[in-house]
Amino acid sequence: MGKGERQGMYRLDPKELSLREESRGRYPKGSCWYAVMAHCGQEERVRRYIGEELANLGVDEILLPRVRLRTGAQRGLTAPSREFLFRSYLFLRCTMSDAIYIPLCDHRFVYRILGRSYRIPTMLDDEEIVCLRRILEADCRPEMVSRRNVGNEAHIVEGPLEGVYGRILSVNSKEARLEVSFSFLDMGSSVVVIVPRCHVRVGEGSRMELAGERMSYV
Repeated sequence: MGKGERQGMYRLDPKELSLREESRGRYPKGSCWYAVMAHCGQEERVRRYIGEELANLGVDEILLPRVRLRTGAQRGLTAPSREFLFRSYLFLRCTMSDAIYIPLCDHRFVYRILGRSYRIPTMLDDEEIVCLRRILEADCRPEMVSRRNVGNEAHIVEGPLEGVYGRILSVNSKEARLEVSFSFLDMGSSVVVIVPRCHVRVGEGSRMELAGERMSYV
């Protein structure tokens, strides 16, 4: 069992074990996105390692989840700075192979590559990465929080986050706070964004025009 395989304290049934053995090392054809968990504070070292040692093996892109800080830079006073939206993660688009997976998984600053088991990484949906990119670039005050999974489902229909889905946490006369979930985060975590109220549509109904319209507020 490699470092990337964490089975916990339970025993897998024979069918699941057989499926894993059949899938192990059979990577998807073509370039896909994967999530890599680095030890906290070592994300940049892992990014540099990939760029310097693995790039010519089929790596297309590396994404670190940094967001722009709301500073004097927005008033033209200083150069903009960035901070991590959530630590430990970086995202890799590549044509996966053992030549990439094994040395990366064995790197001393890598905790694991997300997946079902060792040499069975999980592909991330391209739309999820598109959503993440939009949040990283938009002025939406994103914040990593404990997941509540309450409130009505909503769809952002205008602005930099157009196409992003989430759940309404709160709303006032100008803004709405939405909870956005990602498959690569644990079930107890999510990202909250703040967007203009007029950019949000709840379910299949009309946009939020009036206080209390087709919505419960929490």
